[in-house]
Amino acid sequence: MAQSPVALLTVIWVGLGPGALAAFLQAVGQKNVPPAQAQVIYSTTPLWAAAFAFLALDASDEAMGGIAWA
Repeated sequence: MAQSPVALLTVIWVGLGPGALAAFLQAVGQKNVPPAQAQVIYSTTPLWAAAFAFLALDASDEAMGGIAWA
């Protein structure tokens, strides 16, 4: 990775761009949202992740077995 400037810039962008933005938005949200409501929002994270994965991944190419679903 150290020999490739593109890879290094990609890692820096991923850390500073979306990573820092997500941390900032979470801090702002926690300051403005009541704790009970925040817990409901955070507990739906796996559902949103599964929905986005369903839309983004090709089901025929990325099949899950029974253990993965459990």
